[in-house]
Amino acid sequence: MSLARLTRLASLASLLVGLASGAAPAADAPVAVTFAHPEQYTDLRLSCLSRDTDARSLMAELEAFLTAAAAPLVPAGQRLGITVTNVDMAGDIESWRGPGRCDVRVVKDTYPPRIDLTFRLLDGEGKGPASSTDHLRYEKALLGEWLRRELGRGAGS
Repeated sequence: MSLARLTRLASLASLLVGLASGAAPAADAPVAVTFAHPEQYTDLRLSCLSRDTDARSLMAELEAFLTAAAAPLVPAGQRLGITVTNVDMAGDIESWRGPGRCDVRVVKDTYPPRIDLTFRLLDGEGKGPASSTDHLRYEKALLGEWLRRELGRGAGS
């Protein structure tokens, strides 16, 4: 299985886990991103000598990306709260290879990237979207989108 497919599957699994929970976004922004306990993340560093400032910089980049990518997709009058609960960057720093290798990130299929998160979509009053009798409506929509992206057809949702 390719790294791209593994990444998509890991992202899909993370999104499915987080459909019903997450932080509420700020009232004035359509998207809010928070990072829960980043000191416990699997791998959010640029080298084996990375400091907290490196992690904060990487989190700021992820927040900017998520905010910019999600904002146009959030329906008018709704807000999206995303809570990132773990980051495991693509590749690994194999410091065991010896001196001078501490800043080299080795990327291969055995080290796919993974980001675990939860999210919550709220209406203008801070409530979840109107309920439906289909208990898997969000999961089906997510899977349908994934299938359309993977297969390039109008797969059902």
